[in-house]
Amino acid sequence: DYRYGTQIRSYYERHSYLLDPHGAVAVGVAEHLQQRHSESESSTDTTALPRDARVLCMLTAHAAKFPAVIAEALQLSADAAELPDQARHPNLQVLRSKTPVFTAVPLEQCEAFLRSAIA
Repeated sequence: DYRYGTQIRSYYERHSYLLDPHGAVAVGVAEHLQQRHSESESSTDTTALPRDARVLCMLTAHAAKFPAVIAEALQLSADAAELPDQARHPNLQVLRSKTPVFTAVPLEQCEAFLRSAIA
């Protein structure tokens, strides 16, 4: 029952870096495994990471994609004016103001395109 909101807030307070929810899970797992190693009496615990192990988490999402989650994690109102700058992205703000457009494409046309693209 992992609470990524707690990880987002904690990491932001400690490092002034705003994790997205997916990144918060990855960083939280790495920190948990390092904590597990320091609590383990056995150095043969293969599910733990040494405290001094260097861990690289590749975060591919931007916190701005999740304003409601970020607001809740930082215990702010969902009003975008209250969110930190790291929770904003100019391109996403422009996209949110646009009306979505959807085009139905026949399955056969999709298959033909995919076959030609991978051929």
